[in-house]
Amino acid sequence: MRRLALHLTRDRVAADDLVQDTVLRALEKVHRYESGTNMQAWLATLMRNIFLSQRRRDGLAVRHARQVAMQERRSEAPARQDAHIYIGQMWSAMHRMKDHERNLLSAIALEGMELEQLSQRHGLPTGTIKSRAARARAKLRLALGEQAATAGRAKRPQAASGVPGGIE
Repeated sequence: MRRLALHLTRDRVAADDLVQDTVLRALEKVHRYESGTNMQAWLATLMRNIFLSQRRRDGLAVRHARQVAMQERRSEAPARQDAHIYIGQMWSAMHRMKDHERNLLSAIALEGMELEQLSQRHGLPTGTIKSRAARARAKLRLALGEQAATAGRAKRPQAASGVPGGIE
């Protein structure tokens, strides 16, 4: 029996478990054994059937685990197509802005420049840079809101870090 179990499982520990399961099943089903027939053949058939049942069960369990994992990954993944659409709308709106507005927003949002750095670079008071940036952001928000309204979608939430744009 052990030799057949090793042949089927190709693993000593699994073979020992299979032999044990076969002996247990044989003891439970001893009333089905017909005396005078080949007991080794009957035990081999029991072992083979147990082995195949375990393989089927294991295969189903693996498939089920894969399906559950795939569904979890899908449910956890954010809907990326909306972000791509919104970014495209934002860049489209920015390209319709004046160069100095786009450059100001780009310097703040993409390059991470501080208002003080921008005021020194352009020789303007910090308050002037701040008000120009606020007007450029408002203009961009308005343009994005109009695009969403014409597309039949609700206005998208604003990014916390600011909106890309540029300076004069």
